[in-house]
Formats: sequence, C-alpha cells, structure tokens
Amino acid sequence: MFAGRPIIGILGGIGSGKSFISECFAELGACVINADALVHLAYARDDVKATLRQWWGEAVFNADGTVNRRAIAAKVFNNDAERARLEGLTHPLVYAERDRIMESRAADPAVTAFVWDTPLLVETGGHVRCDALVF
Repeated sequence: MFAGRPIIGILGGIGSGKSFISECFAELGACVINADALVHLAYARDDVKATLRQWWGEAVFNADGTVNRRAIAAKVFNNDAERARLEGLTHPLVYAERDRIMESRAADPAVTAFVWDTPLLVETGGHVRCDALVF
C-alpha cells in the first residue's frame, strides 16, 4: 500500500495486453506509471547520454542526438554484463521518478490505486512492493 492505496503490478510477455489492462485501470481512477516512458525520460537526460557515449560511442545515437534504443538493445541483448551495467544506470532513475510520481499523486483523492506497467517486474524484485499482481 502507498498512501492508503494498493500498488498493482502488471505482468505479461510482449503483446500480452499489459498496456490495455493498464488503460482499463486508468479508466477506473488508477495512476498508471509506465516504466518504458520513464526510460525514455532517462535517455533524454544529458548525464545519461554522456555515460552512454563514454561506454559505446556515437553508435548508440541517432543523427538528431537522441538515444537509439535499438542500438542499445543490440549491445545488451546477449551480453549480461552490458545489460547489468545499463540497468545499473537507468533503473535507479526510473525508480526515483516512479516514486516521485506516486508522491505527487498521493494526496489526490481521485487516485484509486497505483499501477506499475513495468517490464521485468519480477526479475528485478519490484513485485515485492506490489500488493497485487495481474498477469
């Protein structure tokens, strides 16, 4: 529970309907926090971009200077050490922003629950903070 409301984690594979279920919860008054959107925010930060450049150079950037998520995925997909390094950079930022959003919405009486649409929720241990999991 957070501010007297449940935290609900959404689980499921790619294309399983997690976003649809999150939208249903939002229609019922839940504050949905989408971790993928928070990763996009993290990738827009200058400090994160500088770290990514230091690690992998310009190969992980688009021509407009934005992070090329596909190039990042190619670097980490089959490399556990690189994936762990990236997660060590982005996960704390995502968690901090998620908590900031929850704090900012805690006093809103219209919020019925907090829904975490978060890939790898179980794998990263985030499920332990959830009051319910929907698969």
